[in-house]
Amino acid sequence: MSILQNYSENSVSDDVDMTPHVTGETSECLGRLLIGDDEQRLLNSLCSILRDKGFEVDGAQDGDAVCQRLRENAYDLVLLDIRMPGKSGLEIMAWLKEMGVDAPVIIISGRSDYRIVRQAFKLGACDYLRKPYDVDELIRAVGGTVLERRQARSQAATGWSNVSVSPRLP
Repeated sequence: MSILQNYSENSVSDDVDMTPHVTGETSECLGRLLIGDDEQRLLNSLCSILRDKGFEVDGAQDGDAVCQRLRENAYDLVLLDIRMPGKSGLEIMAWLKEMGVDAPVIIISGRSDYRIVRQAFKLGACDYLRKPYDVDELIRAVGGTVLERRQARSQAATGWSNVSVSPRLP
């Protein structure tokens, strides 16, 4: 049984460890993530789950702290709550666009108002997960987005982005 199947909300401590580090079965970092959420227990839970899967994770409990981390570090993916003290998730996304920061964003929110979801996608969100989130769905969304980003970077670096393989003709 994996740690995710064994996961229990009661095992989450009230203290958020927001220092970056990698844990888990693999010594290779799968990607660097930033999570912004004002709910301390949820932030702690997300950080723990994703660290156990091999990601390096930073956390922040308000929008201003998220922006500060983004100024200081490069991330493969940013997970944002819509409602946070300071800047909201949508304000952070607008700021990212304005600053030219190249980091995909997944929104994790308890709100499902169509206008807000639509605005998030207009600002560049690549996915939207509703709280309470499904752990497997979260892992798939994060892993898939980080993998796509790495493949795009690799293709851009090698110049192979427009090459495709055709079947051999007789």
